[in-house]
Amino acid sequence: STMNRMGENLGTTFGGREHIARMNRRPAQGAADEAGANAAEKKNEELIGALHSKLTTLKSVTININAEVHEQNKALDTMQSGMGATDTLLGSTMNRVGQMWSVGSNSSVMTMATGMVIAFFVCFYLARWLLRE
Repeated sequence: STMNRMGENLGTTFGGREHIARMNRRPAQGAADEAGANAAEKKNEELIGALHSKLTTLKSVTININAEVHEQNKALDTMQSGMGATDTLLGSTMNRVGQMWSVGSNSSVMTMATGMVIAFFVCFYLARWLLRE
């Protein structure tokens, strides 16, 4: 009976039987909480790894797009310079045709115009025939 009173006094001093029962459960819950935290940490690391992989892929795609844009710009610059040369050649040819019209007689101008129309149609039908095959 003295021992029972001492147990009751200790129980009330330390928060009663419920507190003692909670103290006995706490290590098991702590281990479960730690296991849950470890599982969450592992999942976070997996997600970070997947995100890193996606970012690496995105970076390589971006680098490839940048290289392609530079190549396309070079091709456009080359085409522009080629078109500029063609424009200059065509302009000088038209100047010569204009000079010839102003100097030449009507018969030579008509002969040249007719020859140009015939040459155009021959080239047109020849290109059409070649592309068909």
